[in-house]
Amino acid sequence: MELLNRTLNGLKKRLEKANTIYIQHTEGMVYEVTCDFKASASEKALKLFENQTGYTLPQDYKDFLKLHNGSSLLYTPDYGDGIELFSIEYTLELYESWKEHSAFERNLFAIGTCKDGYLLIDADLCKPKPNRDGNYIHWLIDGGSEEDVIPLHTNFELWLDRIIAAQGDDYWNWSIFSAENYYKYK
Repeated sequence: MELLNRTLNGLKKRLEKANTIYIQHTEGMVYEVTCDFKASASEKALKLFENQTGYTLPQDYKDFLKLHNGSSLLYTPDYGDGIELFSIEYTLELYESWKEHSAFERNLFAIGTCKDGYLLIDADLCKPKPNRDGNYIHWLIDGGSEEDVIPLHTNFELWLDRIIAAQGDDYWNWSIFSAENYYKYK
C-alpha cells in the first residue's frame, strides 16, 4: 500500500485549489485537467462484489477502493479524456451486464475507462494469491472483442503509478511508435 499512497499523495500535492493541474502530453500538447476522488468503499460493498462474482479482488485494488470508491483522474472536461475508475457498485453492475451478454469467455471485469477503452482485471490471474505480485491488469479498446484485450503486464498500483507519471497517456503503446513508424503515419 506504500506505493499506492505515495502515488495518490504525490498527485494530490500537485493539484491546485480547484483540483486542477496542467499536464503535458506527447507532441507538446498542454491541458488543464481535473481530479475528483470519491469517498471510500465500505467493507460490505467489497464483500458483496466478491460474493456475487466469486472473484477475489486483488489486494492493491481493494486498498485503493478503501481509500476512494472510484475517481476521475486527469480528466479534461472539454475533450472527455482522462481516467475514470469505477465505484465497486458500478463495477458489479457492469460485470452483471457483460455476463448476461456473454461478453467474454475469460473471467475479465472492467474497473474503469482510459484512453478510449476499458481497464480490466483478469480474475483468473488473481486467484492463486490476491497479493500485489500478479500481472492482472489488461486494456480493451471500446467496442473491441476478447481478441483485442491487451495485457499490460502489471498490477493496479503499478499501473496507477505509471499512468500518472505518464500524465494520463497510454504508456503501454509508446514502444509501437518507433521513430520510423511515428513519422511514417503522421
